[in-house]
Amino acid sequence: MQNKTFQALTKAAEHLMERSTDPIHDTGHASRVVTYLKHMQGECGLTKSERQAIIIAGWWHDVSRIITKNPSLVWMPLVDDLLSGGMLLWHLLKSGIYEWDAYLAIRLIWGKSLGTGAFLKKILLSKRNQFLAHLLKDADTLDTFAIERAAKMLELVDGYLRYEIGYKIVCRWFSLLHHIKMKTAAARKYIIQLLREFIAWIKQPHIIAWHVDHFGHRWTRKSLSRMEHATVRLNSSSLSSFNG
Repeated sequence: MQNKTFQALTKAAEHLMERSTDPIHDTGHASRVVTYLKHMQGECGLTKSERQAIIIAGWWHDVSRIITKNPSLVWMPLVDDLLSGGMLLWHLLKSGIYEWDAYLAIRLIWGKSLGTGAFLKKILLSKRNQFLAHLLKDADTLDTFAIERAAKMLELVDGYLRYEIGYKIVCRWFSLLHHIKMKTAAARKYIIQLLREFIAWIKQPHIIAWHVDHFGHRWTRKSLSRMEHATVRLNSSSLSSFNG
């Protein structure tokens, strides 16, 4: 793919994501996913075409969030990848873009979709490209523990019950690391760094005080203790507790 076309596609997605009404699936989220992909792809020996395809997919995987003004935590995760891939397909056809890399990006997005992804990977992607879909999904999962995303959720806790529940689920999920299925070795290495940064962020006095004020001392102390123990176990076992 020509660099001009590649840059145009990433810029188009960036502009679309600026219209997202989902505060945790916005331009910042897409940008961080792309950053994770750039870090991890260096360990995976990807070709230029593969690198371009996965970066395009990283930028476009959540553009469907602009469709509704009230993103639902219930149904949107079930269809967002399918819709986002469809929106990229429409953009390519409308723009007269027919490069292989761009159409691979669509299949990577569809291949990581919740529920239907396992089936779509088998019929749309070769074994090599299935690995790329796994890398994309891992990068998306990594952002669950990004400090920027957590800080934004804290801002929303007071006004939206669903974000309070969502944030508590993330903290609980943190302590159950053996249930997080990272498919690629690159992501399994990267997550330790993110988890350590997450704990350091929570331990800041004003952040701890916020948690105590909103969730109580017992919940805060217990959750932090679980996170620290989970990270120690993960590091000491050299990631052996992960599946994949």
